Amino acid sequence: MYNEDKKIYLNGYVAYYYPEHPRASSNGCVYEHILVAEKILNRYLNKEECVHHIDGNRSNNSFENLMVFATKNDHMAYHKGVKAILNENGVYYCPDKSFYIGNKTNKKNICPICRKNIKSTSSIMCLECRNKERAKNIPSKEELSELIGNFSMSEIGRKYNVTSKAVEKWCKKYNILYKNK
Repeated sequence: MYNEDKKIYLNGYVAYYYPEHPRASSNGCVYEHILVAEKILNRYLNKEECVHHIDGNRSNNSFENLMVFATKNDHMAYHKGVKAILNENGVYYCPDKSFYIGNKTNKKNICPICRKNIKSTSSIMCLECRNKERAKNIPSKEELSELIGNFSMSEIGRKYNVTSKAVEKWCKKYNILYKNK
């Protein structure tokens, strides 16, 4: 097997020189998380399977911290919030991965809140859900009236992490008179 005294660190991952392993890289190294996952499953990983670190720490390769996914698409779907299901063979898969086909040209996004398709591939959620999320940050009419009397639009905007133009829109929405300096 591999020599545990010969730890190598590659891209934040722990690796071992083990050139006869089927998943050895061109330099003869195999990542420790792959070796640990194979120990968990009691077999070699196949080419499609990939290993996920639950806590995000690439050097934490304990049994409890690793999940083996059936494919990279399952792994990507999990990162997008799709629920992973454990197969009887010890490998996780994500049944609802329709939004991620495998390459950027075929990528379809699904809103994590309402599960509708998103037209833009760069958006995180649909416009309707985004507006609802942003609306949670808007102060009440009474709060805004008090703030308008004491602070400038820019100061209010900084407090709520929005532009002064957004504060003006809130005032219009609530029919609050304001001075535009």
